[in-house]
Amino acid sequence: MKKPAVFLCILIALVVVTSITVYLSFYYAAKHREETIGSHISQNHIVTNETIYFSLYQ
Repeated sequence: MKKPAVFLCILIALVVVTSITVYLSFYYAAKHREETIGSHISQNHIVTNETIYFSLYQ
């Protein structure tokens, strides 16, 4: 009875770690892409998807 519980705990831990890693990689990729778009967008300005689209396809 102990082994399935341990297996379940390991599985849950793996899922949590994987989701955190994916979230962080997406977060840093978005941050990096935001910086490379251009310095004309100020840091305190809220960047929406429309702003990014406009600056990319100008």
